[in-house]
Amino acid sequence: RFGIEVDDGWFHILDDLCAFLSGIEKMERIALRKKTLSDWAVKLHMAARRRQGLGPPTTWWYRPIKTVTLRGPKVALVQVKEKFGTLRVYYDLDWSASASAEDLRKIPKKEFERFKELVRCKLSGAIAYAEFLSSRTCEICGEIGFPHTKFGWRKTLCRRLGEDMGYTPSDPLDL
Repeated sequence: RFGIEVDDGWFHILDDLCAFLSGIEKMERIALRKKTLSDWAVKLHMAARRRQGLGPPTTWWYRPIKTVTLRGPKVALVQVKEKFGTLRVYYDLDWSASASAEDLRKIPKKEFERFKELVRCKLSGAIAYAEFLSSRTCEICGEIGFPHTKFGWRKTLCRRLGEDMGYTPSDPLDL
């Protein structure tokens, strides 16, 4: 693993991002168990009992549809670095603790895939927002910053540090 390779100015951005990522691990979603033939038989039997004005059966074979709790993945930051004057975050997801293999067999595969896609969208959005904030924040001191260049190298710096280090302000749209 590479670790964190950025200056202190982006600490508050990374701190907020890590707090969000730890919330992803605590995220839960309830998924309905797959319906089997016996579930449909019970449903038909219950409909017939309702038509006859009877309540639910009290026999041992009646099983309501159960739910499975899916938990968010463990998020590991593989690399955090500065590239072209903005923050770059690379991560890995470990879904092994999300649900047991037995529970995953009980729910439709599409349900788990939808949950995974929801998690990926939330992560991508949070990381994109952190990258956006880094393009407006000085990498060194954390003040309001904007892109600067020096010998083709781009950095996001505040006006004072940009002048002190010999960088010239550049157009943010000029890559």
